[in-house]
Amino acid sequence: MADDVVDPGSGEKPTDGKGAADWKPPTREEWEALQRQALNKAEEAARIHKKLADIEAAKRAAEEEAAKKRGEFESLYKKEAETRKSLEARLKAIEEAQEAELAEMVKDWDDDMKSLIPASLPVQERLALARKLASKLGSQQQKPGPSTRPPGGRTGAYGGYESLEEWAEKDPKGFLEAKRKEGRLKYFA
Repeated sequence: MADDVVDPGSGEKPTDGKGAADWKPPTREEWEALQRQALNKAEEAARIHKKLADIEAAKRAAEEEAAKKRGEFESLYKKEAETRKSLEARLKAIEEAQEAELAEMVKDWDDDMKSLIPASLPVQERLALARKLASKLGSQQQKPGPSTRPPGGRTGAYGGYESLEEWAEKDPKGFLEAKRKEGRLKYFA
């Protein structure tokens, strides 16, 4: 039908296969209807073009927003990755220092003592266990016997020690003996 529309001022005749005798120019009402129809189609096309332009603008805005967010996430990711890398390096340095401290602590121990510290434990736990063992062993080895008492027996108010507690801890037998002789044992029992 669009092929049948001909501008009446052009003098052309439709080429629909009908004879020229069947063609007659459109009336004014038909012409105005055709113009309104063409104007409506042009307006519809303009609305479609505007909608398409709006959709494309919204799509570009969404893509820009997504790119902006990706950029933020990328910068946050990079910052966190750098932080993690520095913390991992710091952790490695700490673990190496703890390994060195542990090795130094147990270097003089015999194999039976070293076997008390399981290698499957993390270095922090092995070091804590070695410290406990060293303090237990050290306190047993460092407990003075009667021979470590100051020469000549008891000297000073605390048997040659800094305090009653130290005297009782380091030389319990001598402490008890001295207090029995003085008759003060009932206060310390």
